[in-house]
Formats: sequence, C-alpha cells, structure tokens
Amino acid sequence: MLEQGAPPGGRRGLPSDRPGVLVRLVLRALVLAFPLALLLAGTAHADEVSDEELNTLSFYRLSSSMTALFSTAQEPGSGVSLDSEGWIGLLEQPASAGSMLGYADEDYNPIAGWLNSRVAQSSDSVGYETLVGSENSGLSGVEGAQDFALFGATLNGLGLDSTSTGLSLGFFNAVFGGIIFLLYTVSAGVDALWSILIEALVWLNPFRLFYDAISNEVFADGMTGGAEPPEVLESLTTWIADWYGFLEDLAWQVMVPVFIGVFLMSILLFKQFDKASGLKKLFIRLLFIGLGMPLLGSMYTGMLNAMAEATEEGNSGSTRVVLSTYVDFEGWAMDHRLRVPDGEGAYVEWEDSRNAPSGRSQASVRSLALQINYQVLGLSEATSPLDGDEPWGGALGGSEAGFQETHYAQVASILGRYMSSAHVSASSFETESKASLSEEVRTCGEVCARNWFEQYIGDPEEVVNVGTENGEVQVADNPLISVSGAGLTASDSDRGRRFSTADEVDSCGLDLATNDGRPRRCNLAPLAMYNYLNTDFGPTSYTAYSSGRTTSEATRSIHNSVSMVGTGTMSAVYWFNAVVLLGAFITIGVGYALAMLVGNIRRSFQLIAAIPFATLGAISGIAKVIVYSIALIMEVLVTIALYKFVQEFLLSLPSIIETPFARILNQSAADEASAMIVFLYSGGFISMIVTLVSIILVILFTVMAMRLRKTLVKLWRRPRPSWSKSSPTATSRPPVVAAWAASCRPWPRGPPPAPGRRWAAG
Repeated sequence: MLEQGAPPGGRRGLPSDRPGVLVRLVLRALVLAFPLALLLAGTAHADEVSDEELNTLSFYRLSSSMTALFSTAQEPGSGVSLDSEGWIGLLEQPASAGSMLGYADEDYNPIAGWLNSRVAQSSDSVGYETLVGSENSGLSGVEGAQDFALFGATLNGLGLDSTSTGLSLGFFNAVFGGIIFLLYTVSAGVDALWSILIEALVWLNPFRLFYDAISNEVFADGMTGGAEPPEVLESLTTWIADWYGFLEDLAWQVMVPVFIGVFLMSILLFKQFDKASGLKKLFIRLLFIGLGMPLLGSMYTGMLNAMAEATEEGNSGSTRVVLSTYVDFEGWAMDHRLRVPDGEGAYVEWEDSRNAPSGRSQASVRSLALQINYQVLGLSEATSPLDGDEPWGGALGGSEAGFQETHYAQVASILGRYMSSAHVSASSFETESKASLSEEVRTCGEVCARNWFEQYIGDPEEVVNVGTENGEVQVADNPLISVSGAGLTASDSDRGRRFSTADEVDSCGLDLATNDGRPRRCNLAPLAMYNYLNTDFGPTSYTAYSSGRTTSEATRSIHNSVSMVGTGTMSAVYWFNAVVLLGAFITIGVGYALAMLVGNIRRSFQLIAAIPFATLGAISGIAKVIVYSIALIMEVLVTIALYKFVQEFLLSLPSIIETPFARILNQSAADEASAMIVFLYSGGFISMIVTLVSIILVILFTVMAMRLRKTLVKLWRRPRPSWSKSSPTATSRPPVVAAWAASCRPWPRGPPPAPGRRWAAG
C-alpha cells in the first residue's frame, strides 16, 4: 500500500525508475520536432515538383497557357496583341483556333477573366459572341475560335455528341439500348437463318434420294449437282433405289411396249383417232421415263445452288438502321478527329437566328450519322456519297458488300457501350497520342517534342513572342496547336454557318505529328481535340472543365462514347422508327423463311408420292410430278425474291416520303407554300411528321407483305386445270369429255354432265 505523498512511479524508501522531468521534456520535444521536420521536408519537395511541372509535357498546362493568351489579348488595355502572322493564321482556322479555347488554371496562368466567367471551382463558361477578336488584339473579325465553338454546339444540337455526368445511372440507356441490341441481334441473324434454311433445303433435296436409283451416273450427278445422298438416310435411299429400279424396269419392259402397241393399234383400227394427241402422250411418257427425273432434278438443284450463293451476300439493312440511329462518337473523335463526311448532302449547319442547328441538318441527321459510322468502320468508299436530294432512306439500301465479321462486332460494341453509358475522356486522348511520337522527335534530334510544350507554356507576355528568336518553334510549325492545310472549315450558307472538312485531310487519329515533327493534315489540331473533349457545348455558350481541379467525374460533364441521334422528342421518334424497322425485318424474314421451309417439305413428300405413278407412265402422275417440281422451284424463288424486294422497299419507304420535302427545301423558290414548309421544317415539325408517317406505313406494309407471299405461292400449290367449254384440251377435259372424244362421238351441245361439278386433274 502506498503511503500518502509517495511518488507514483516508485516504492517507499526506494528511488523511482522513471526518467526525470528534464529527460521527459527532451523526449517530447523530439517527438514533436520529427513530424514537423518531415512536413517541412515534404513541403519543400512539393514545391520542387511544382516548379518542375512548369516544364512537363502536359496538354493541360499547354491548354491553360493558350487559353490565358487568347483571353489576355482580348482584355481592354492589355499589352498582349496577337497581330503577328503566325497567331492570326492559327486563329483564322477553326481546326487550329480550338487550341485556344480551354480552361485557364489560375494556379499556372492567373488572368483577369475577360472572356472566361467562372461557373464553379473547376469550370469556366464562355459565350459564343465574345469569341470574335477585337481590333486591340489584332484579330478584328477573325472567327476561327467562334466557328470551332459553334461546330461543337451543332454536333450537340444534332445529337451526334452528348455529355453526361458521373452520377448518371444510365437506366434508360440500358433499357432502350438493350431493346435495340436484342432486335438487331435477331434481325442480323435472319440473313444467317436464310443461309441455314437454303443449306437445309439442299440437304433435304428430294431428288438426292433417287441418286442411287438413276442407272446413268452422268444423269445422277446432273440431277443432284454431284452431291450424294445423306449418310443418315442411307437405308431410305437404298429402299427407294430398289423399288424405283423395279418400277423403271417394269416401265421399260412392260409399260413402254404397251403404250407403243396401243398407239399403233389405235392408228390402224380407229380411222378418226387423234394421231397428234396420241403421239404427244406417247412422247411425254417416253421422255419422262427416260429423262424426266434427271431434268427436273437438275432444275431444282441448280436453283438451290444459285439461291445459296445469293443468300451468302446477305443484306446489311438491320446494320444500317442501327448505324443511322447511334453514333460512335469515341471512334469518330479518337480515329478521325470529328472529320465531317464528304458529299454535298452532309449538312452540318448552325442557324444563328434560332441558336440551333438548321432544319436541313436536323432532317438529314440520320444520313449523316450513317456516313460518320461508315468512316469509323472503314467503309466510307463502300457507300454512295450523299447529294442534295438524298434523304435518309436512300442511304440505307444496298448489299453488305465490304462488311466483314469485325464490322458486325464493332456494331455490337457500339450498342454495348451505349447500354453501359461509357465515356470518352480528354486524358485518354492525351496519353494514347503521346505514344505515337517517332523516335526522332523523342530523342530531340533536329526537332524536339519537348520544345512544343516548354516554349508555349508560360505567361501570355512570354508566349506571345515565341518563335521570334533562333531555335524557337514557329506557331505554324507546332504540331500540337496547328494543322497542315485547312482541316475543319466554316462557310456562310443560306441557313447560317455550314461546317465541312477540306479535301485531302487524313484521319490522323492519335498521331500528333509526322515522323519528322511537322503538323499533320488533320480535321482538328491535337490540342483542339483535347479541348473539345474537356468542353460541354450549349446553345449560346460552352463550359470548359479543368482536368486538374475536378475532384471526381460527378462534378463535370463528360462526352459519351456513343450518342443517339436527335434531341428531345425527335430522339424518341428515331428510336421508335428503328424498333419498327428492325421488328419488320424480323417478322418478314422469319415468317417467310419458316413458311418456305414447311411448304417445301410438304411438296417434297407430295412429289415423292407421285413419282411411282409417273414412272409407270400415268399422265396424271407425270403432270403432278412436273407441277410439284415447278412448285418447289417457285416456292424458293418467289419467297427469296419477295423477301429481298420487301426488305428493300421497307428501307426505301422513308425515302419515298421524304424526297418531295427535300426537293422543295432545296429549291430556291420563295413562294408562300415553300416559305411555310421551310418554316415548319426548320422547327422540326415536318421531320417528326414524316418519321411518324413512315412508321405507320412500315407497320401496314409488313402486314400486307405477309399476306402477299401467301397469295403468290398459293398459285403453285397443286395442279388445278380448268375446263373451258369453248376450248377443251386433252389435259383440261374432264374424264367423260375425254371418253367422248376417244370414241369419236360428236361434241354434245349444252353443258357437260353433272353441271356445277368442279373437275379435278385426271
């Protein structure tokens, strides 16, 4: 027990084993000093890293410097002027001027913010009207920067480019994109189904069962195209060969002599015997017994082989519908730098009066989307160029020439990325593009890639004079901010500003420069493409986001990897139109295919059942075999031809509706009717009405097409010869009438016996 007042760390009468007060104070001082020393050391190291970052090869730093330079040059009373030839040339072209429209980070380039209005800690907003240079900056009337921003606004207004935040759940994308993906998968498989069914019909060819029964090997090969009977039906073919051989021997040894004898006896015994009719019947019997099966079999087999080759070409109608509804923005941006497709019908126009894309651009957006996706897939040369009167439906037709397996995988990838709400970021473009630099510019030989960054990163007062001293990179020679040639261009049109890509522009993709360090012929400069991916374009202004200050993707807008064309209600209408078209392809394709297969199999059994009687020389049996063989051929020919016709008509139906409006809008007449249509068209009303009407017509035509095939094929189901009183023939007379003619009795007057009776084939 401790006494009162005893030290807590020791025992009574003994010295304490704990350290003294002085020692404890020293230890506590060291404990406090050590973390403080580490903190100071870390701060000093961080300052050193920040100083080094001033010279790092960063697109973000370069974009900040260029944006600060452009903004400072517009400030009233600023001493920075972009009146040199190099800067004016850069800002005259939208392809290069976009390099000046990014986010100016105040940690690196503090600016007054004359053009940039701070929206949040990590974003700036800039109005389009402020992007035209002033006289003080030496850029009076230069519209390159404004055209670049309006180009982004046009793509956003057309639905070719869209943005979302990291908080977007993507529920609607997953649901509606999943429906299109399911329909596309089934629709694209319809062509494969046709190929499979044709192969099945080749395998189930009824004439192949008689291959072993034909004694002449040449005739047997011609009847089946050289294909032997299926091994699984070997026992059946053996049995058929046995009884067919027996019937054929019976026909040649018994029936043929009987037919010849009856014919000769009739000539000798009956003076009024119809020799021509009797000779015709005898010739038909002999020809069928000798060559009937090989001839009919070769016709049917040759038709199947031809149809098999025709179905291999397929039809990419379903693929074209998807590619005209969804745009692979990631592939378009990363591989082609948003290159506008060639052709007079590629309308990318901005209408200043409405702060929106022109009505002509909105009406042709699906055709434009199809051409953009064809560029991404590498099929731009496989399509016909658009012209002024070419609406969407006219661009959908054609076979799948040029399509490969990888292209269908890319289409599936487009839908998959849309369903998952995938994004494309500026950082991915930067990191991947830096890997494309050649060894010459990496090792700083005659051209050094480091100078492209270091000489253009800094305060506006320093950067504005770059290129004036020896060894400095000229503005036009910096491949990060400039392009060779024109690239993206803007011109005045009757509906506003129209954007296009100059001729001989490369795809460029992720390549920053040529192997010798020169600017490439691109649609957009690398830094302009980087700034575009960091920007959200609206109707009257754009918002540039910071890559360094953004805490997460939830606080900024990011470009979607895949966008659906159209905006608002039109986007939903286009989606529904795609669903209806794909559903029509599936309904008609599967319905026709199954009906053809069932009808072909049924007639094959009827054909096999009629062959024994035809082999013995029965005229009715021969007629049935011939008619059933023709029915087999017509079943396949009519169905496939009708399917292709219906599919092409469905694709052309929107074109039929849109063409009159397109021609009216493209003419220069200024009468009241044209003016009213132009007004309705510019607001998108006519486009919506035309699309809705085409949807209704597609549904109605699908129902009609299903009935049309049934009506056409019904004509070949069975032989139905009609009896005519005025012109009776040997093949169309009822049995009683034929008996009267054979007995040489005069033709009776009046109707035949049993009036109202429906005579069947003999």
